[in-house]
Amino acid sequence: MWPSLCVGAAVIFNLVALRAEQLPAQNLNDADVHILMIRWAATQLRKGRLPLDGWFPYFGAGSPHFHRYQSLAHITSAFFALIFGADRTYTWSLYILLSFWPVAVYFGVRLFGRSRAEAGASALLAPLIASAAQVGYEHIAYVWQGFGVWSQLWGMWALPIAWGLAWQAVHEGRRRAWAALAIAVTISVHLQTGELALLALPAFVLVDIERFRSAIRRAFTVGVGALLLGSWILLPKFLDAKWQTGADSAAGSIAADSYGAKRVLKFLFTGRLFDDMRSIPVLTVLVLIGLVLAVVYVRRDRAPLALSVLFLGSLFLFFGRPTWGKLLSLLPSAGETPFHRYVIGVHMAGVMLAGVAGVWIVRTGIEAARRFSVPDWAPAAAMSALCVLALVPGATERWTFDTAGRNYIAEQRTSDATDGRNAIELIRIARSLGPGRFYAGLISSWGAKFRDAYVPIFNILAQQGEDAIGFTLRTASLTDNVERRFDETNLDEYDLFDVKYLLLPATRKPPVPAKLIASRGSYRLYHVATTGYFEVVDTVGPITADRTDIGQQTAGFVGSVLLPERRFPTMAYAGVPPAPATLVGTASGLPGVVDRERVDPVDGSFSADVTVARRSVALLKSTFDPRWRVLVDGKPAKTEMIAPTFVGVVVAPGRHHIHFSYRAIGYYPLLFALGLGAFLLLMWADRRTGQRAGVGVGVPR
Repeated sequence: MWPSLCVGAAVIFNLVALRAEQLPAQNLNDADVHILMIRWAATQLRKGRLPLDGWFPYFGAGSPHFHRYQSLAHITSAFFALIFGADRTYTWSLYILLSFWPVAVYFGVRLFGRSRAEAGASALLAPLIASAAQVGYEHIAYVWQGFGVWSQLWGMWALPIAWGLAWQAVHEGRRRAWAALAIAVTISVHLQTGELALLALPAFVLVDIERFRSAIRRAFTVGVGALLLGSWILLPKFLDAKWQTGADSAAGSIAADSYGAKRVLKFLFTGRLFDDMRSIPVLTVLVLIGLVLAVVYVRRDRAPLALSVLFLGSLFLFFGRPTWGKLLSLLPSAGETPFHRYVIGVHMAGVMLAGVAGVWIVRTGIEAARRFSVPDWAPAAAMSALCVLALVPGATERWTFDTAGRNYIAEQRTSDATDGRNAIELIRIARSLGPGRFYAGLISSWGAKFRDAYVPIFNILAQQGEDAIGFTLRTASLTDNVERRFDETNLDEYDLFDVKYLLLPATRKPPVPAKLIASRGSYRLYHVATTGYFEVVDTVGPITADRTDIGQQTAGFVGSVLLPERRFPTMAYAGVPPAPATLVGTASGLPGVVDRERVDPVDGSFSADVTVARRSVALLKSTFDPRWRVLVDGKPAKTEMIAPTFVGVVVAPGRHHIHFSYRAIGYYPLLFALGLGAFLLLMWADRRTGQRAGVGVGVPR
């Protein structure tokens, strides 16, 4: 009975401590990106389309974000958003998933063949994790006052189940189909967590070394099945890799490279990996005891050893580039992986080991007391009291943290209802004036301090679904590393990005000539004259770049005389030869003008009527992608990549109608068929194996 009470107590603690998380408020973290993704996917569903791919226009001048990201959670949530709305769907899903996570921990431990007591203890300890990294399986990674890594929250639910089923598949030879499906789901909701789910397979082979051949055969079949089931996420991202940015701004930082072995081990042994900001590191001690027990009892029980291998493997990955350097390039996604977030595997394996250690301590204490002929109830009562006292430091610290979060949300909601409404009203005024991008400062400059209460205004622009620049490093758009170098004092750069609306504090003057449109409270809305999403330009000799240096390589053009003269270099990008220049020598006057434009960024549809004086390029100021299609006067034409990262088409002198549209990937049905075939084949193999062995497939008791 008490294991169920442990799970219930952990869930109730979360439900009460986190109760403010389901209240609507402007968000100050990555929640805005996830809400926009849910909203975009729901819009596609309303139009009768599956939101697997399409043009996502909101960050970095747009990108096909859905097929480059782990989007299953957003697609799933979009069905609920059709009823409840994207904002409510996000807040309630965060609240429910985070509150009930101990349930997933319980079943994950049980799938490893551990007792109900050990599973209940792990579930009870799960909400208490708090680390110096702050992006692991702890409240701050997800909540309003934290980082909003909502996709990882879904992976946090999937990982214990995937690990447990993978253990059964490799160690016991059963449930291979379900193990493959669980790993694929983990990949589809959060790629980095999915890597840890996949890496568990060779780890379990090492643990089962006496039966190496059968173990490696099982691991291989599960791994292949998982990759086929997850191919709808993996293959488009892999094939599209060179068109996704490598964020040069994060290079060399902890966010990209992690802390190194020395600091990580210091975190572990000083309690900062599981008990940060606590005087008594109870959880840390239990994890270390669990690691010792895995070695002591290795001959009779392999599951704790498997958890220890997962713990150490995740810890080694958490060391990151300062320790392993170029060795990490062997990982498929090493160029994009934030290695500090491998702390998630340390936390998951650690809390499972802590539960095993906690039950061992209690049982050992009770057995020792019975040797002295004390009443049966006394040791049990004493150990229960000791357990409660041991949990108090962690529970108190977590309660204090979550209470602070409730207060912050209450303050934000008050501001949202007063001065925050002024900012939203100005956004709506601008929206009524026609399409164009917003600017409210860069995340790396004064924009981070331009806030409604706690929330930066660029976050509010994102949550309102506006196309804006400044909130960088949120997608893999090639334009991102160009955008973050935006010079707000250069009027030509406003035209380059079609930044038509400036949203500023009343105390700040526009950095370029701009017309005041409206004032509300402490906010001012200005209009900047631009040519729009389209422009007719001359093109000149190429710039050579790839995904890792495009921001650096195009910076010279953006800051040169070429930009005000409307002479744009073509791009020799990642081995793709540049288009021939349209301008050879000199020419006077503009090459052409845009007479009218009609844009629907959410649908990836942009049209313009242009009048062209000489052979030139009709430029769309959206990120280039090979899946752009263009019609010139109704006839297909070839798209070109134009500096800094945009898409264009050559047009002859005269009047023309131009229509750019993003064409979604069409091979998803084949990938789903491959995944379904792999799953059915593994189900058939499981059934045959079970019939030969004469065993069932129930959960161990």
